[in-house]
Amino acid sequence: MMSIPKELTEKKQWVCWRLTPDKDGGKDRKVPFNPVTGQAAASNKPETWTDYDTASDALERYGYTGIGYMFVKGDGIVGVDIDHCYNRETDKFNEAASAIITKQPTYAEFSPSGDGVHLWFKGEKPSGSSKNSSTGVEMYDSVRYFTVTGKQIDGSANTLADGIDTLDWIHKNYIDKKKADKKKKKS
Repeated sequence: MMSIPKELTEKKQWVCWRLTPDKDGGKDRKVPFNPVTGQAAASNKPETWTDYDTASDALERYGYTGIGYMFVKGDGIVGVDIDHCYNRETDKFNEAASAIITKQPTYAEFSPSGDGVHLWFKGEKPSGSSKNSSTGVEMYDSVRYFTVTGKQIDGSANTLADGIDTLDWIHKNYIDKKKADKKKKKS
């Protein structure tokens, strides 16, 4: 059993996903599937999602790579994704991940690669960009899904924190391109 917070498992926003080779030879893709029908799932089609238990059961029964959570605008859940931020050999996070993880305790887990992190908050995503490639930080609250591993980061909370102030801080410092890029140039 994975250590996924009840605030997420109680919602009917779950899918399965399968790692599929990119047809153009690029990075493999994490393609979402409807756990009930086995057909493709879509972030804008709630009828292709199901409850947590059904998705978990389908994961094992049909050999999917993993399960995922679909974000819905207005439901008060925001995900923060930090790519390539953890070095398994040194057991250390990069500057952005360390700052974000320690800013406010909330549920946080490693992504499927083992070198990325997903953090979950209650709140709303600030307006503006959702991604800054130079910092590796992304933030979503709709029309997106996160893979879910249940591989909780040591010391992270078992619940979702109220992230109103923290989400603004993350957005301002690591996603807003003008401010985040200035900050990166100084370091």
